[in-house]
Amino acid sequence: MAVFKASGKGNLHWIKGKIILEYESEKMAKAIYESINVDNYQFLDCKVEGNKILCESKAEKPSKLLHTLDDLLACIIVAEQVYESA
Repeated sequence: MAVFKASGKGNLHWIKGKIILEYESEKMAKAIYESINVDNYQFLDCKVEGNKILCESKAEKPSKLLHTLDDLLACIIVAEQVYESA
């Protein structure tokens, strides 16, 4: 997680977070990505690279970033459970 300053005086301009998820196969990564990407277009930038899903988000407040990433992880857990039960 990186914090970027608007000025040299320590004012918080925005905060950025990145999550990298690695799966057993590219097929599983693509399936999970398709599952989560529908709802995340406004808040997250996600892409698949091989067997990994790379997700980045930024917000003006740490609490907003935490909320976004918490929602993402909850959706990923459900998507993984559905994938594994299929």
